[in-house]
Amino acid sequence: MTADKFSHHCRQIEGYLELGLLEEAYNLLEDLPSTFKTTIEALQLHIAIQTKAGAYIKASYLAETLSLGDPASTEKALAVAHLRYLGGDYQGAVQWLSSMKTAETQSAPCLYLKAQCHGRLGELEQMKAALHEAFAVDESLKMKALDDPAFESVFGEDAHHAS
Repeated sequence: MTADKFSHHCRQIEGYLELGLLEEAYNLLEDLPSTFKTTIEALQLHIAIQTKAGAYIKASYLAETLSLGDPASTEKALAVAHLRYLGGDYQGAVQWLSSMKTAETQSAPCLYLKAQCHGRLGELEQMKAALHEAFAVDESLKMKALDDPAFESVFGEDAHHAS
């Protein structure tokens, strides 16, 4: 398979994803020669398929592969934790976030996600501390937090209606 054919194949898979035809997208991905299945592009498509299918934990393991291949990318590392959060593996998400480099863990998205995980785990003190740190880095997160179900224990279910 040439690079042009691979690009065309990837665009076809993306098209099926756009249409919500996950099985067709997956079948096209599986039809790739094995040398192309481990490319960044193919892994990203596989993650997209798993995510659209609601298989967040499976997607997180694929995202972990991408993250480990690019350890300088905060975005890729954060994607792993976010997928684990979406999959209900809050402890796994916190552990992944804790394994990140110190500078990365001080970003607003990372702190906010950590607060969400602690909230879902019922760890209120850790949640409040992480949320406070996230607000210190990005004050605009305060409004987002009001509507976030992970923080109902702090703001209540109808906090956004009171403001």
